[in-house]
Amino acid sequence: PLRRWWYGQQRTIRKFMDKADGKGMPPIWEEKARLMEELDEHVRTGGLYHPSRFDEMLERYKQFKGNYSGRGDLPLSSDDPEIGELIRWGKRQRDEYSKLRDGEETSLTARQLQQLNEAGFQLTSKN
Repeated sequence: PLRRWWYGQQRTIRKFMDKADGKGMPPIWEEKARLMEELDEHVRTGGLYHPSRFDEMLERYKQFKGNYSGRGDLPLSSDDPEIGELIRWGKRQRDEYSKLRDGEETSLTARQLQQLNEAGFQLTSKN
């Protein structure tokens, strides 16, 4: 239990550091970020890793994209509850990205933004 609490605290700190995106980060924090990356890898490979909701939904998006010839555009609506959930998740990511662009408080971290871009997720409307 104590290890889980400590690990949770470290992940919270790392999330804060992700939002700072390395700007003006003290060297000790940079070292802590590097060590947390190593710890994350260790925990993942040790079987203690539980993917976040973001990770789960991003994986579902990648599967969706793969099933539709790599196009990856989410439909505007769907009768399928799983696709509907994915559509709502996608809208939240775009909303959070919009907040980030406008300089507002957002839950979208630099790491998540990078993962979305790497997956080919369309963060802006095509208009």
